[in-house]
Amino acid sequence: MFNNFPFYNTLYFNPLANAVANPVKDLPPSLYQLMQAMVNFGAEEKTNPINLSSKARTTIFNFSYPLASNITKEDFETNILDHFIQRRIGFQTFTAFQIALKSKLNEIMPYYNKLLEEIDFNMFDGETLVRDVTDSRAINSTNINNNTLEQQSTVGNTGTTDMRHSDTPENRLSEIQNGEYMSTYDYNKNTNNSNQNSTSQGTDNSTLNSTDNFTENVTENKTVGNKAEIYLKMLEQKNNIYTEIYRDLEILFFQVLDV
Repeated sequence: MFNNFPFYNTLYFNPLANAVANPVKDLPPSLYQLMQAMVNFGAEEKTNPINLSSKARTTIFNFSYPLASNITKEDFETNILDHFIQRRIGFQTFTAFQIALKSKLNEIMPYYNKLLEEIDFNMFDGETLVRDVTDSRAINSTNINNNTLEQQSTVGNTGTTDMRHSDTPENRLSEIQNGEYMSTYDYNKNTNNSNQNSTSQGTDNSTLNSTDNFTENVTENKTVGNKAEIYLKMLEQKNNIYTEIYRDLEILFFQVLDV
C-alpha cells in the first residue's frame, strides 16, 4: 500500500547531504509540493491549487482509520491537508510519512471520535416529538317519561212515550189528538244520563350507556431557540477538537529545530 509512489519518494531529501552548506536545498518538500506532483504532474487539465487537498486526499489517506459517524472522510482529510499545506513533511520519503500518519490517526482518533460524536450537526432540524393521545369518553343518559291520560264522557238519553186510546169513531180523531176525547191515555217520559270516566297512566324509562375511545397520533416539531448562538457554540466545539488533532499531528511535520 505504501510502496506505490516511487516517483514521489524521489522528491525527498537525503539527510546525509550537506545541509549546512545548502540547508534550503536539502529540506523536505511541503504538502503543497507533494500534492502538485500527485495531481497535476502529466495532467492536461491542471487543478487549481485551492482544490489540491480535495483531489489528493484519496492518495495520501489510502489507509483505514477510525472516524466518527457524523464526520465525513472528505471533510476531515481535506481540513488536515489544508491546515498543513505549507508545512514540510518530517520524513525522508512520502512512504515513511504515510506510515507515521496512519499510525498516529489510529492512535488518537478513538479519543477524538467520542468528542466529535457529542456535537449535534442536525440541531437546526429542530426536535420532533411523536406521541399518541387517547381520549376516552363515557356517556350515561337516562330518560323517564310519565304519561297520564284521563277521559271523561257524559251520555244522556231522553225518551217520551205518548199512548192514547179511544173508542170514538174515526170522524173524531182530531179531538183525540187534541186531548178532548179519549178512553185511555198513557204518557211516559224517560231520561237516562250516564257518565263515563277513564284514566290511563304509562311510564317509559330508557337508559343509554356508551363509551367512545379515540386515539390520535400527534407529531410536534419544535424549533431551536437562538440559532446564531447555537451555531457559534457548535463551531467553537468543533474547532477546539480539530485544534487538538492538529496539535497531535505536528510531530509528523518538519520542525524549525530540525534544521
